[in-house]
Amino acid sequence: RTRRRLEQPNLRAALDWSLSPGGDPLLGCRLVGMLCEDWIAEAARSREEVRRWVTLATQVVSSDMPADTQAWVWLAADNVLGVVSPYSQRALTLFEQSGNRAGALIAEGYVSRTYFYSTLDFAGTIDLSERIVARSRDLGDPWVLCFNLVFLAEALRFSQEFARADRAYREACQLALKAGDLQYACMTLLYNISGSAKERLQFEESLRDDQHGLEMARALENDSLETTARCHIGEDILYLGDVPRAVTLLEDCLAFARERSTGFDLRNAHVHLARATLAAGDYVRAQGLLDDALRISLSIDYRCDYDVFDAMATVAAAQGDPVRCARLRGLV
Repeated sequence: RTRRRLEQPNLRAALDWSLSPGGDPLLGCRLVGMLCEDWIAEAARSREEVRRWVTLATQVVSSDMPADTQAWVWLAADNVLGVVSPYSQRALTLFEQSGNRAGALIAEGYVSRTYFYSTLDFAGTIDLSERIVARSRDLGDPWVLCFNLVFLAEALRFSQEFARADRAYREACQLALKAGDLQYACMTLLYNISGSAKERLQFEESLRDDQHGLEMARALENDSLETTARCHIGEDILYLGDVPRAVTLLEDCLAFARERSTGFDLRNAHVHLARATLAAGDYVRAQGLLDDALRISLSIDYRCDYDVFDAMATVAAAQGDPVRCARLRGLV
């Protein structure tokens, strides 16, 4: 992944050319498939250019291409374009046709996720995920096991089985570290393990995890993950009750994001600082930060701004505007 990050300008150029009219669709689909592993990890923060490449790949992929190439394109589509879709089942069928057991188990993980979001059957999803994890252990591929442990942990977390979820998350993180995939370990720590601790209101625990994640992000020289870690640490400090320190930390985070990050990360830095300034009673500044966050969302076509509208509703309530507050709450 470090090599891929260094080669990003070349990969962008290759994707743009290969997926354009007159390009090389097979090469483009292979590149989308090769990068699917990274996009699996970063679904929630996929840039619009990634959505464009994946969309183009789904338009040019054809049955005369190798089955694995087709399958990875459809997994990328499931990951980037839509959670509840037929794409993961299509990928599973193709991996089974090619005899790729590792790919099939990853696709099965996606099928279980689709099943969950389409049925909200917590018990059924956990049972399905546990069977997939057992087969992943038998396969002996640490990355496949790591990946499906995270899916199992998500199902357990939604079911509020937090202790079991935390064990699965942490095993996945350790597997990623043993496999030398520091980026996946860092993302699991920041997005999953820390998030689960916050849901349990264990903010000292989440602070330790986020600080560890910050160390990993800096070791990776990954500005996006460092921005996320800084946002999370500021949030932890805020929830622990030290509002002035949270404001200071998140001001530093926003300055870092303005210099080193773009898009989703920059938006989030604005939202986190807005929440801290709101807690500090600076409603005008909070509203300005939220307005900026919304403008960034519009510029990157990000449409899940419930956190922004929720914070804006709180500002409206604090400023004595119940009608605006009600309207904003209706958007959440």
